[in-house]
Amino acid sequence: MPDVLKAIKQGIKGCQAIISSIDKLQKAYGKPKIDIDLSHMPTDEQKSFMLSIAEEGLRTVLSNSNYDKIARDEAMKKVSEEAFEVMQEKFPQTDVGVFPEAFNHAVRTVYKKILSETNIRCDGRKFNEVRPISCKVDLYKPLHGSALFQRGQTQVFCSTTFDSPDAAFRTDSMTSLVSGVKDKNFMLHYEFPPYATNEIGRVSTMPSRREIGHGALAEKAVRPLVPDNHDMTIRLNCEVLESNGSSSMASVCAGSLSLMDAGVQIKEHIAGVAMGMVGSETEMEEYPDKSIDELADSLILTDILGFEDYIGDMDFKIAGTRRAITAFQLDVKPKNGVSPKLIYKAIQKAHIARAEIITKMDGAIKEPRKTKKDNHPVIKTIYVPPNRVAKLIGFGGSNLKKMMAQIGVRVSSYVSPSSLSSSDDITGETSNAQTQDNFIIFAPNKEAMEEAEEYIETCIEEQKEPELEFNAIYTATIREIRPNGVMITLHQSMNPVLLHLSQLDTRHVSHPSALNLKEGDQIQVKYFGRDPASGQMRLSRKSLMLTANPKIHRDPLN
Repeated sequence: MPDVLKAIKQGIKGCQAIISSIDKLQKAYGKPKIDIDLSHMPTDEQKSFMLSIAEEGLRTVLSNSNYDKIARDEAMKKVSEEAFEVMQEKFPQTDVGVFPEAFNHAVRTVYKKILSETNIRCDGRKFNEVRPISCKVDLYKPLHGSALFQRGQTQVFCSTTFDSPDAAFRTDSMTSLVSGVKDKNFMLHYEFPPYATNEIGRVSTMPSRREIGHGALAEKAVRPLVPDNHDMTIRLNCEVLESNGSSSMASVCAGSLSLMDAGVQIKEHIAGVAMGMVGSETEMEEYPDKSIDELADSLILTDILGFEDYIGDMDFKIAGTRRAITAFQLDVKPKNGVSPKLIYKAIQKAHIARAEIITKMDGAIKEPRKTKKDNHPVIKTIYVPPNRVAKLIGFGGSNLKKMMAQIGVRVSSYVSPSSLSSSDDITGETSNAQTQDNFIIFAPNKEAMEEAEEYIETCIEEQKEPELEFNAIYTATIREIRPNGVMITLHQSMNPVLLHLSQLDTRHVSHPSALNLKEGDQIQVKYFGRDPASGQMRLSRKSLMLTANPKIHRDPLN
């Protein structure tokens, strides 16, 4: 934490040079400021009158700690409607659009008075008190990890999902250039549906800007504790089921619980809390004898409600472990900002609150699950000899597609050996693999992995194929016509191989159909052995047209 405070101090100091340059630019080239029409804002007289007629009702509502969010909102709505009727009689010529702003000013003033007089907030808590917390994990067995975190009337359900490395998010070229991140294998998605605030609204397939921002903050908070060498792509989905303030920080807590339930080896829990402030420092000038500690105790609120966020002057979200801060975001309303000293005090108070929250989370699950769930995915790296890669893939990728459809196993594209922690040779041979000979197998569970390994062994096992004689001529059957050549087989036990356009005829051919070739036709080809790198057969029809005395034709079986 001291390092964060030093960084903030250094950042404020660095900003001064930028501010100075902006001021110089403004003085040299700035234009006159635009006059803003304030006719839609309430006058001091209107604010004062609104306070006089609404204060009693507001005190009754804001002093009743038995109200929940909905009941409090309904009670305040009733007070506002009664006040608006009186205001309309008092100021008949005034646009009714200014009354809500006058009412908000009255709410803020009354709540500040209540806090100053009683040191008790509207829900009955003290300034530095956290709302009641409950935590549950492993709610749904089919999920890799799940958790439910509730703090007061804010409730978030988080699920953890594992996927293969191929599922990692690929950033665009500009993002890669700026951030240096090419593949993103940890993602946290934040969802805030309308029913979280007891509303009926359109549920969009695209996240809102608010959801994207809250999700990014929660992701930055959780990401530092996820192991860098984790071999799978991890996705956390945080759905807000109920909201009454600080749902993004509740998502951090739910995400931490869900990761531990899924068995991800994070060292400790991460928690988040939102700090608020009702009343700015300038409003506290009537207490000149108060120290900064006393001033902070009079202004800063721990774990703010949605109501306190709305009428307050600060929303300071802070996330981290017991010992360190991993992410924070500060929003302030006073035009002059907030002094660094109060920010430091807010960070210190948040440190105490986080420790309390993590203690509650430890009660649900204290460390990552040691034994994997039955549905925990399995990932394995295998080496396939070059001459058997084609057999693993199958004609047109048929074997890979079959494994995905029937077993649910995904075989990734080629991976670099330098990125692999270990490599298993499924054939039992010594692995001196090149880049294209390593494959990652991702299976939904252990049983599927075993079934996939058996299938792969069957695909790439050494089958007795006819031995071909170098420079001999064989009769081949055309199996498929392609733009770049024809797929042929020399024998029914062999896989189809490509005879390229360049080897079809001595003349330049744009397409096999130009030679009147079609599926099922038989043609003569010469065998030139196998490619040492890929293991593919090298065949040519063109060479027969150039050879005056070809070698005797051979049958692959004789």
